[in-house]
Amino acid sequence: FAVYKLLEKALKTKGLTSNTKITKKLRKMAKKHRLEIVSPSIKVDFKEKPIAMVKKFKKTAMDDLDCFVKTLDRIEHDLNYMTVRANAWSTGEVAVIKSLPYVDERQACASTFLNSELAQEAGLIDIRSRLTKVWVDSAEKALQTNKSTFAIWPIIDLLSDDGILNDLAAKGFVIEAPL
Repeated sequence: FAVYKLLEKALKTKGLTSNTKITKKLRKMAKKHRLEIVSPSIKVDFKEKPIAMVKKFKKTAMDDLDCFVKTLDRIEHDLNYMTVRANAWSTGEVAVIKSLPYVDERQACASTFLNSELAQEAGLIDIRSRLTKVWVDSAEKALQTNKSTFAIWPIIDLLSDDGILNDLAAKGFVIEAPL
């Protein structure tokens, strides 16, 4: 958690934030135009009460060195690229985004918690693939039933070789990459 506070401060020094107002604005526009908003989610049945789990979590040691190192590496080596990436995203310059190196600490950090004994006890087994599946299923339903569909997903994941667009393509959808 401390390293993410550091990342947050570093982003702030560059005028960047991980908390954009775009989603909030889009939700407001959808509500104004009476459009249905679908937020795919999965249900996790915890064996223990949430308060007991939080107490247990506070006492649990985690092997978070890889997350810490990769996040520091991102701060040190990726901060300037983040600004370039953000500007390229805002103008739709996908080629620029793809051309920049990217330090992705997210997998290491998610694995720190998701591979912990506590997460396993909580039933968070294979949560990433379960979330991806429910999202793809929701997207597929929306694409088949709506005249028009809009979705939000991190650009870095959309552009990855094993991203969610490949899952949609595997279901027969034609993916047109932006120019």
